[in-house]
Amino acid sequence: MLEVRVAAIEERVAFVEGRIVEQSRTMTDLREAIVSLERRMDERFAGIDHRLAALDARLATQFLWVVGLQVTTIVALVTAVLVR
Repeated sequence: MLEVRVAAIEERVAFVEGRIVEQSRTMTDLREAIVSLERRMDERFAGIDHRLAALDARLATQFLWVVGLQVTTIVALVTAVLVR
């Protein structure tokens, strides 16, 4: 009777140990997945930062053209009014 209980306890302990090993592997896999995700996110954000810098430069150039055209238009209008 005692041997049966000891065997049952050993079986239960072995089951619990197996589950702990599974949980440990799952946690390791989860850590690796998180590290991989962080790496990919960093790469994507770096790409976005690079594209935004290029866009910023383009917008600055466009802004200068718009301001230049406005100044030219104002000068032309003032000149047209003064000539009359």
